[in-house]
Amino acid sequence: MNRGNAYERFKIYDSAMADYNMVLFLKPDDTIANFNKGNIYDILGKPDSAVLQYDTVVIKDPRLAKGYYNRGTSYLAQRKFKEAARDWEQAILLNRTYEAELRPKINRIKPLIR
Repeated sequence: MNRGNAYERFKIYDSAMADYNMVLFLKPDDTIANFNKGNIYDILGKPDSAVLQYDTVVIKDPRLAKGYYNRGTSYLAQRKFKEAARDWEQAILLNRTYEAELRPKINRIKPLIR
């Protein structure tokens, strides 16, 4: 996992992804490896794949606010405003420090929710 993190820091995403995949092969329930894969998918402009990774994260650790935060951001990239707002609200409930950052974002997308 540490090597994958180093690859990610140096923007060597294919190698980072390979390391995270190996971690998940050996330890399928590893929340952090799934979270890190979601981050890479976001960086690579693949929010649909990122959402799938963050789905696993919030299922495995429903108290991890950052999982909801990131999934909400991925939903926003897909223009899924309702889902983004829902996840950001959950992130705020789990970690109040997100309120100042996320509340304005939620308020901006509310008119776009159908």
